[in-house]
Amino acid sequence: MTRDLTGDFQTQRQAADQMPYPTLTVRRDRLARLARMTKHHQLEIIRAIQTDFGQRSDVEIRMAEISAVLHAIRHTRLHLWHWMRPWSVSMPWRLMPARARIAPQPLVLWG
Repeated sequence: MTRDLTGDFQTQRQAADQMPYPTLTVRRDRLARLARMTKHHQLEIIRAIQTDFGQRSDVEIRMAEISAVLHAIRHTRLHLWHWMRPWSVSMPWRLMPARARIAPQPLVLWG
């Protein structure tokens, strides 16, 4: 069963354009929803992996694939506040008393 994903990607791009710099709360909510969706669709994910890569044990897929994704989501939710936090950087003496800060933002690959 093949499916054209062009429309899905366009929908995702439009959603990203609506909020290019999501807040910490929005990002954490999205990660929580991703974790819930991953847990809810475990059996479908397992069947898709078995279809693509042959008969692998359900337990092996849960350990190697699904738990890895859930662990990455948990790790990201815990550290996201730190990764998003702006920080000060030093300025050359010629530009004093100027100040500079780096504020991490999502990378946009289309435009």
